[in-house]
Amino acid sequence: MSREAKRRKKAFQDYANGKIDELKLARKLG
Repeated sequence: MSREAKRRKKAFQDYANGKIDELKLARKLG
């Protein structure tokens, strides 16, 4: 898995866990 994919997966996990809000998730994915 690429570093980008790992980062994306972590961002989504953080969002699922309620650590970050949708805005931050969108910024990390975008």
